[in-house]
Amino acid sequence: MNKKEVAEIRKALTSYGIISKLCGCYVNHEKRKLLVYKNLFAALEEREEHRYTSIIKKSLSGQIDGSLFNLDLVPCAREKRRMYELLTELKDSELEDDELINEFYDSLIEMFPYGENYLILIINSTYDVPGKASDGTTMDDASDYLHRFINVIICPVKLSKEGLFYNEDKNNIETRMTDWLVGEPLTAMMFPSFNERYTDDHELLLYLRKDEDAVAELVKEMFGCGMPLSAKKQKTIVTELLDDTLSGKFGAETVNEIYGEIGRRAMSEEEYNKNLDKEDLKNILRDSGVGDDAVKEFDKGFDDRIENNKKIPAENLINKKAVIIKTGSVEIKAEPDIAESIEERMIDGRKYLLVPVSEFIKINDVKTKL
Repeated sequence: MNKKEVAEIRKALTSYGIISKLCGCYVNHEKRKLLVYKNLFAALEEREEHRYTSIIKKSLSGQIDGSLFNLDLVPCAREKRRMYELLTELKDSELEDDELINEFYDSLIEMFPYGENYLILIINSTYDVPGKASDGTTMDDASDYLHRFINVIICPVKLSKEGLFYNEDKNNIETRMTDWLVGEPLTAMMFPSFNERYTDDHELLLYLRKDEDAVAELVKEMFGCGMPLSAKKQKTIVTELLDDTLSGKFGAETVNEIYGEIGRRAMSEEEYNKNLDKEDLKNILRDSGVGDDAVKEFDKGFDDRIENNKKIPAENLINKKAVIIKTGSVEIKAEPDIAESIEERMIDGRKYLLVPVSEFIKINDVKTKL
């Protein structure tokens, strides 16, 4: 799925009332099912519906290859056949078969080595896919295709803190006791995928909030593959590779040039420019004046850390709002376009950073006169 297809499904789920049923299973840290329930989504109270919709929306948020990943299920169909069958049967049954739902719960609970309480949600939806005219506009009355799919979402459940709160009914300040609160999704999956605006039973859209050992183990057990790298992990790995390759060997100008080009690729309107593989990054290094020996070192490190030469969105590798420059106990935070103007200069035998200033400087938020 691409970002437009994800956005279309997210909008349909949260705006068009396409959800029919919602099932839940509350599991404690000892892997015991404390509660199993099923609801017609339309029968939920408005506040409940809003909360569930917020969780569903969050499970489809982020960038492709950032927190959302297209997972090929062909190997899963061969190696983890029962899990693939369960997902297919759950979708086909429209969550009517309670035995099937419980088998899925039991399988997931057994595979998930999570040491805290959590909630498993399964949502059934049917999307009446609108047709599109030749100019790309949507024709709501020209649909002849149904995309049936399920969303499986796993949320942590944690105790809230005690505190004082205002009781509006009693017009009084009272003590709030602790409650078990459902948090934002740890991971989620949408099956089948929605590729080129059609159902694709060979693919699943996976959501990862952050790197979790328990989630990695679950993905491995369910689908027989390693967990994709989150956006945070991608940035950490490439930053470490660049630091290992460049540290102490190249000046600020070279590093600024490398990140400047990555930033330009991130802002490109051409989709093929936005994602960087190993060769793209090596070419950026070379074009910035990095020698062959250092590029070879980067090449080896990339192969060791990133499986199958995975393409990485350029925007995952930069801070679009600021560049952070540190030297000793001094830290400079600059907008990316200003950072390229910062220079190294030797003055009276000592190296300085020259930072361009505007019409004033602030010290502890107090404006000074230049």
